[in-house]
Amino acid sequence: MHEANAQALVVDHRHLDQARSLLEAIPEAILVLLPDTNPVPARAARMTRHRFLSRDDLSQPNPVDICTESVEDGAYLLFTSGSTGVPKGVLVRNRNVTPYIRSVAARYSPATRDRCTQLFDLTFDLSVHDTFVCWGAGATLFRVPDKARFAPRDFVRRHDLTTWFSVPSTAATMLGLRALRPDDLPSLRLALFCGEALPKRLAVAWAQAAPNAVIENLYGLTETTIALTAFRMPRDDQAMRALPTCWAATIPAWRN
Repeated sequence: MHEANAQALVVDHRHLDQARSLLEAIPEAILVLLPDTNPVPARAARMTRHRFLSRDDLSQPNPVDICTESVEDGAYLLFTSGSTGVPKGVLVRNRNVTPYIRSVAARYSPATRDRCTQLFDLTFDLSVHDTFVCWGAGATLFRVPDKARFAPRDFVRRHDLTTWFSVPSTAATMLGLRALRPDDLPSLRLALFCGEALPKRLAVAWAQAAPNAVIENLYGLTETTIALTAFRMPRDDQAMRALPTCWAATIPAWRN
């Protein structure tokens, strides 16, 4: 909270105790939103430094002005992996993420009929793509349960999912478990990979398992807002054979 310079915290009733420990350690005043709790718990009310709003408070017209519309406002803050030393917080602003979502929507044409995967943790910026591209189109977002995370074939088939997005290693695990067989995933129309290089053998196996899907590998840094480039897997056998064994979607640039 301190590093993020956050001004508000949303807490559900299951995590009130965890939030209390966090809030007691924060010297700055924080606005605490309790959307499923009513009234404000007595133990929370004793932390007079912070302001708490219960479910009833939030149901009132304009309970508090915490939303702004400036393109310079921060949309979210995520920390890098720290591969160069110390993890650093990257503030992605509205002017960064809004054009990204619009560009992706123009490229992939998500629609209300789509049924999309949510495989990424919220601490990974690819989750922003999953969530807001899907919801922006009025599509349905399916949070893949932990027990199906590395073997989601049955989950995709059961729910007739149309859009897939994961790191290539998830697909590699499926292939290793023999859960990526030809024509296994006919409902998919789009399959995206990001976060790692995509081996050609894995792309070929995925194309065979999802014969109706367009397959792309994306690449980007947290600092450049989710993904910056995309490479579309060719369907022509000759073009596919000409590809290197492994590629990281370094071309072409597809977003201003």
